[in-house]
Amino acid sequence: MKAVQGVLEQVFAIHVDASQLPYYGFARRNWKIDSQKTLNTGGGDLVVDTQVTGAGGIDKLDEGNLVFRKAVALAGNHDIRAGGMVSSVATGNAFGTGSIALSGTGNLKFLPDDAVPTAVSLSVASRSRLHKDGAQLSFSGGNSIELRRGANPSLSVKIGGNSGNEVVNLVESGPAPTLVIKADDLGGTENLLVEGSGGNLPALTNGIVSANIVGSSGDAQDGHFLTYPASAEDNGGFRYATAFTGDINSAAASQVYQAISDQTLTGAASVYALSIGDGLTVHDAGQTLSVGSGTSAAGIILNGGSLSAGTLAWGAAQAAIYTNAAGGTIDAALAGSGGLVKFGPGELALRAPSPGLSGSTFVNSGTLALSAASALGGASNTLTLLPGSGLRVDTGGTVAGTTVANGYSTIDLNGGTLGAVDIQSASGPSGPIQGATLRGQGTVTGNVVLNGYLAGDPNSGAGTLTFDGLVKAEAGSAFIWSLPVLVDNSTGTAGSNWNQLVFTNPSATFGSSSQYVALFFNFGKGLDPNSGNAFWKTDHAWTLFTFSGQASAKGLVYVYFPSEDFPQGHFSVEYAGNSSVLHYSYTGGATSN
Repeated sequence: MKAVQGVLEQVFAIHVDASQLPYYGFARRNWKIDSQKTLNTGGGDLVVDTQVTGAGGIDKLDEGNLVFRKAVALAGNHDIRAGGMVSSVATGNAFGTGSIALSGTGNLKFLPDDAVPTAVSLSVASRSRLHKDGAQLSFSGGNSIELRRGANPSLSVKIGGNSGNEVVNLVESGPAPTLVIKADDLGGTENLLVEGSGGNLPALTNGIVSANIVGSSGDAQDGHFLTYPASAEDNGGFRYATAFTGDINSAAASQVYQAISDQTLTGAASVYALSIGDGLTVHDAGQTLSVGSGTSAAGIILNGGSLSAGTLAWGAAQAAIYTNAAGGTIDAALAGSGGLVKFGPGELALRAPSPGLSGSTFVNSGTLALSAASALGGASNTLTLLPGSGLRVDTGGTVAGTTVANGYSTIDLNGGTLGAVDIQSASGPSGPIQGATLRGQGTVTGNVVLNGYLAGDPNSGAGTLTFDGLVKAEAGSAFIWSLPVLVDNSTGTAGSNWNQLVFTNPSATFGSSSQYVALFFNFGKGLDPNSGNAFWKTDHAWTLFTFSGQASAKGLVYVYFPSEDFPQGHFSVEYAGNSSVLHYSYTGGATSN
């Protein structure tokens, strides 16, 4: 099958003579938005220098940022599912007065211009209706709010339009909401406040707000539990909570505990929230450490720290586990029925079997690394990766339940085993725009829905992915074949020198007559067929797909080549017994087919 090429049909050039330009230049006009408008940036930034006004709101669905350099006078609501809305102004409504719903990986950034330093004071979601049903800011995914004052003396942002002590202004929604407030001087020169008092403000339990909301500071993005003043008279915004730092065996179940030195439990212990610093370890020594109240999210922050042996339990609630850039390790059995959500930039390594764990797992940001069987409990427990997050399953590690990988996320199989997998794609107005990726080497025991990519090990390009179930290819699915060194079936080995797929189910196919799978090439640097290397002046063959449960691979593979055509030769897929073989035919520069 001939490779598919993009063709530029026409190019237009428009020239405006200088004599036709206005003497005083072009005057910018306000941008009026009177209805809901979808503004996607394709992963880049859209900088808006003009005033934005109107009754409408903005839906943002993809990565990249909308950067507003003037206060926004929109009255409608905003839905931010990916990327960010950024304000560089010093005063007024940063994004208008309507409600803001953050979901997926949506975020807000306040990066005021500091060319002329000033005290920055901004509002978001400030619409008020007789002290009831005003605007709110909600979060339901792996969301963040960033405050960076720069050279300005202070930066203050106030959230919400409800001020009647009845309706909350900052709302958690969804199965695993997390919010990271990024600031290096939170509660000092950088403040995030909430409008109103009492019922308008974040609720406190044992001195901290929900464990799903944490502060982040410094280059390592260290995590901090947060508190909030209970009265309007002392409304200084979110600030770091105090913690008990003594012997963990003396901690009370209602206390926030912070390990500032290595700790060893001498018996069962309970704390309300747990933080472990860089290089420090809390040793369970065969004991059980309980975190949380069992009814609200159990907060665990690992700023490079670790928890080893014994059992970490959190009852019926969900565990909210934050890791900074240095990551963290839990080498203890997990016990709880509310599942867990992992967030923060670093890796969370789970190294012990947890057959008693139940509930769903969510990876909102960073990477979850598993190296034990049943590390996340049984087959009824689902695992969901949000865009940009990662899962690594090392040798000996297993995920028994279904893994759902949203677009832009990555699953690395490093010798591990997965159950069923749903490899999804992020979607734009016209269809799929970026799929999730399953790559490396290991085994998938369940069925696979493929809307994204299958690929080799990110370092070597090689590896064998073995599928014991069926693979259903959907729109946007692709196999990325890597050839990092110039060898073929006669001089190299599939799985060791390039990546391959092995299907063990007698009913397995790869693609269908109505849904072909794209086959992309990933050659080593300077080694593609256009490089002039003598290797490409002869014919070659590589085994890509093997159907070990069937006698013949003929009619089981449906792929096409969207990559560029190569003047020296062309590629095709043929069959040899139960294997599908990629052939390269040297044409000596003749027209390929």
